[in-house]
Amino acid sequence: MIDLSGNIEFLLAFVSAIMGLSVPVMLQVIERVDQRYESTRLAERLKHEPIIIASICCLMSSLFCCTYAIFVHIPSPWDCWLMNNSADLLALTSCIALIVCFLFSCKLILAYYNPEKLQDRILEKYDKAKTEKEKERAFLDWVDLTKALLRSSDREPAFKVYDTLGRAIYKAFEESGDDGVTYPSYLVRGITSINENLCLMQRRPYSINNGNQILKNLISTPVKLSDEGYSLLWNNLQLQLFYDQEDWVHEYWSAAVQNYDLELPKLYEGELTNYEEGKLVTAKDVSRREEQRKRYLEFHISLCASIMRDIKNHLTQIRNLENIEAVQSYIDSIYPNIEKFSFTGISKNKMLDLIISKYVTLCEKKNIKFSVDVKTANLAYVSDSDLSTLMNNLLDNAVEAAERADERFIQVYIFSKGNMHDGLVIKNSCFVPPETENGELKTTKQNKKTHGVGTKSIRKTLKKYDAVYGWKYAENSKIFETDIVFPKKN
Repeated sequence: MIDLSGNIEFLLAFVSAIMGLSVPVMLQVIERVDQRYESTRLAERLKHEPIIIASICCLMSSLFCCTYAIFVHIPSPWDCWLMNNSADLLALTSCIALIVCFLFSCKLILAYYNPEKLQDRILEKYDKAKTEKEKERAFLDWVDLTKALLRSSDREPAFKVYDTLGRAIYKAFEESGDDGVTYPSYLVRGITSINENLCLMQRRPYSINNGNQILKNLISTPVKLSDEGYSLLWNNLQLQLFYDQEDWVHEYWSAAVQNYDLELPKLYEGELTNYEEGKLVTAKDVSRREEQRKRYLEFHISLCASIMRDIKNHLTQIRNLENIEAVQSYIDSIYPNIEKFSFTGISKNKMLDLIISKYVTLCEKKNIKFSVDVKTANLAYVSDSDLSTLMNNLLDNAVEAAERADERFIQVYIFSKGNMHDGLVIKNSCFVPPETENGELKTTKQNKKTHGVGTKSIRKTLKKYDAVYGWKYAENSKIFETDIVFPKKN
């Protein structure tokens, strides 16, 4: 039979060497994980990985078994090889387990040094988590990792960050009740942390090219926005403004304006709903939708006012500089324009302000000069839905004509003529003379099924207010003009 007693000293020396080398190396590796990802959470996560804990336990167990076999174990009085060598076998088994655990620990450490593999590992744990505490821990660990993922030169890890956040946000919307969306606290922390990390990054990551998608996801279902949802949105928009990321806010603003028309359309009692076949819109549905539209509108007007206030504060500071006359002159020349375009001073009609903002953004993208002059009238007596129908149809037509002209411009005038009437005049460049049929403008859109719908909608809306509608085209100057007169009712 094999005598193992002579090999125990070797095993003890081996275990001691492993303990002397592996523990300091493991601590050093964990410290480097902390430095690599600037995250104590990920270092703590590595410390508490089952295989790391198992390796330490095997190390201590091996040391104990070898020591016991040499100094404590008493041979059996019976002539039994298994009993006489039981302590030696136990020491050998524990050493083999130690070697296996050490090899798996090395594999795990390599995975921790690869951000993409670590992301997959953490997200797998998150998906399999059974309790909220486990989900929170995995999600916040992943959030700490995203800083390295967003800095990656590879697109895929960064896109996965956006995809993961998007799925978490959509899930919250799906699980929300009548009171609106409620986000888990760890998701709120995660969104804010990732947004701030993006703002602080020196290099623009590939994934940011999708145009502030994180905050766009937060308004993907505006009918379910709650106080908590608006609060999260506001805090993150202010964070972007604080870090001078106005272009991101501009991207968000464009999406928000489109969402108002697409996701929050006005409802009318008795019409069929879009979300449940055969069900009619009730008065309660109409009232709730009006409240949702009002809230959404007020939030974004407050955002615009905040942006303009910050700009004016910066310009005020620059204007007060004493030694740079050129700067003072420049700021003085543009300051009145900024004051004029503050949403609190354009018209004091929230719906009109939002529509104007929408077309300011649209025309800027299409390189069309857009100017507004609201003097003593703001059409406040026209309902929001009618004003939206009227202005959107008129300005859509103006944009369509102006973008085909050499000199692109649109001018909007809203004014009052004493106690008699209010006027709305829209002038736009129009290179191609308009075509008419039976006195009506003919459409130039490719979809002929919508021919005349816009003009009929305008006339139908204006009829409610006894308004007079007309248009004219100046061949020499290539200018199309729309004139509408709203009589004042005593």
